[in-house]
Amino acid sequence: MSRTSTINPNPLSEKLPSGWTRKTLGEVVSLSTEKVDPVEQPEAPYIGLEHIVSGTKRLCGFGKAAHVRSTKSVFRAGDILYGKLRPYLNKVVRPVFAGVCSTDILVLRATANVEPAFIEYIVSMPKFVEFAMSNSAGINLPRTSYKKLADFPIPLPPLPEQRRIVARLEALEARSRRARAKLSEVPAQLAQARQSLLAAAFRGELTADWRGTHAPSYDVQGEFDGIKLAPLPATWRWVALEEIASSMKIGLVRSAAEQSTTTGVPYLRMQHYNLTGKWQLFDITRIQVSQSEFKEFSLQDGDILFNTRNSFELVGKVAIWAQNGEHHVFNNNLMRIRLRSESSLFVGHQMQSPLFAVLIRNLKSATTSVAAIYGRDIKRLPIAIAPLPEQHEIARRLSAAFAKLDAAASAHAAAVTALDRLDQSILARAFSGAL
Repeated sequence: MSRTSTINPNPLSEKLPSGWTRKTLGEVVSLSTEKVDPVEQPEAPYIGLEHIVSGTKRLCGFGKAAHVRSTKSVFRAGDILYGKLRPYLNKVVRPVFAGVCSTDILVLRATANVEPAFIEYIVSMPKFVEFAMSNSAGINLPRTSYKKLADFPIPLPPLPEQRRIVARLEALEARSRRARAKLSEVPAQLAQARQSLLAAAFRGELTADWRGTHAPSYDVQGEFDGIKLAPLPATWRWVALEEIASSMKIGLVRSAAEQSTTTGVPYLRMQHYNLTGKWQLFDITRIQVSQSEFKEFSLQDGDILFNTRNSFELVGKVAIWAQNGEHHVFNNNLMRIRLRSESSLFVGHQMQSPLFAVLIRNLKSATTSVAAIYGRDIKRLPIAIAPLPEQHEIARRLSAAFAKLDAAASAHAAAVTALDRLDQSILARAFSGAL
């Protein structure tokens, strides 16, 4: 199904600076139609859509012509390669070498007095992506065409100014990449800070000052079921998880055919819990349950959920349920742990800590692609138990610290968004002559 463009006929500039002219893409580039059978150039570099990183104008690698079949397009060094399949992916690159590429890639060659890098920036802009999408055919696999793209209006300065603009954009882009590289380190740093807090909390270090005013604080060697464990403060003790649980229950089994997106009770999976400790319930499915099933398997605020079956890396993941107004049930890859009197935040956060991860690492039983931890082993997992007042104090301090980490994560997301906007603002200024 084709769509008619509703894009501003002059999306880049309403008024051009002196010396600039209005052109269309078809007037500043030509479409190379040269094709070749890969067997004729087996050693030639091959670029497919999978080799172009979306929105970056970069390659993540390339193959060899010998490894592909059927006729391919030929490109020269400096040609602009534009992915016409799913143009919203914004796959554009300008290789510094010659080779062959997928026929889902348009090979655009700049005409005389046009700087190829200038056009590369133009066709990677969001306005161009919008134009390409509005001139695409197909629903699941939309494609655009050179004939459609050739009508895109371009403000064209003289060649020396094109080159000055490109040089300025490349310098600013390099600074932006450095800023993005720094920002990309932040999520891992926040995750590490979270794990360090959890480790300190359940070694008794987070509340050492608190115990100094409430009880003596000296460590003793821990032992449980004959296994040597980490030393604990004198007022703490190791217990089996089943000793502090009022129930430990595996969830409901429902096939995909029994699940709906519109009716029934929300059916929870561990995939709805992210690595920052937040529930994301926007894509949850629903199932029909009987009254007795609802009573037996519905979740309450503070229930601990343990992922008993998943990939080897994710099995053993733990989440604390926070009631959001609507009652949920849980699937059969989860075990619900409901405590008698202990703080669910204290126990749940302990089960998310790196110390607990060490305890469960050797319990994982893997098949081909799925790992499992058996209920009998989960029940005997050791939990370090502090006096109840200290449990609440640890939960309070962790909640306060996590709130600060969440605020830092929000600030990080805002910084990434601001950088995106700055990049687009710079491009808009560049192609209006204001840079």
